[in-house]
Amino acid sequence: MSASKPLWSLWDMIQLLAQELIASAFNLGLVSHRIAKLVQEARTECAATVLYDRSHMDTVLAQVQELEGLAVSLSLPATHGSAVRLSEIIGRLTPLSEEQSAGDLGLSEQIAFTLHSLHTTLTDELRSVHFVSIVNDHIEYLDDDISVFGEAVDKKFPKMVGDISEAAKCLAFGRNTACVFHLMRVMEHCVQRLGRKLKVKVDVDTATWYKIGNGINKAVSAMHAQTAAQQAKKQKYALAYANLDGVRMAWRNDVMHPKATYTEEEARNVFSHVGAFLKSLAPLV
Repeated sequence: MSASKPLWSLWDMIQLLAQELIASAFNLGLVSHRIAKLVQEARTECAATVLYDRSHMDTVLAQVQELEGLAVSLSLPATHGSAVRLSEIIGRLTPLSEEQSAGDLGLSEQIAFTLHSLHTTLTDELRSVHFVSIVNDHIEYLDDDISVFGEAVDKKFPKMVGDISEAAKCLAFGRNTACVFHLMRVMEHCVQRLGRKLKVKVDVDTATWYKIGNGINKAVSAMHAQTAAQQAKKQKYALAYANLDGVRMAWRNDVMHPKATYTEEEARNVFSHVGAFLKSLAPLV
């Protein structure tokens, strides 16, 4: 599992954390206790060296090196650094035979200390990793490869893709007011663009959305509808205006000025209506 992965499921977490990291922490605790005991026995016997079971230390080294990779995946820099140091220290053990390795007492004390430090660091850093739960119907909003309101909207309004994406992410994370404020930026751009397209008789760069919307409504009402083609065109623009008015109603503000805060229900409602407006607008401008 890569540290760059933006979203982990509960299953990912259980597989990675429970099965590997917790097991590593448990094993490190046992090994740390065992080596500390060997060092204490050497001190008691006034020995200059400490003998190790070679195959056991090879297993310990393999576990520590595996933990190095897991620490990188979970962005645990202190644990990774401690694991690298421990690997280097274990590598200094002198091979006596296929069965045994030896380290002087100072080196063995260093191994015991670093093992204990690694165990403690891993435990502490794991407590610093937190996860946010996202409801299933919002999961896709976190995927940058998915067009929130469709590819046609993205292609027609490329400058707004960033705000649309951020609005979706804010909705997924429950930042409801931030979601609506991102959508405001989108709407400002798109309403002005529709106003210019219909050549409304107001300054679209300075007029409120309410005034631009009134101008759009008048322009659509004045469209000819004698032929089938004219009727089809007028219906498309009328739908865009209806969706624009739907956004106004969702905003619950007649002049489309922002409220101080928005609830989740309000944000979801605005998000839905903005999406409908943009989808109906994209083919027209």
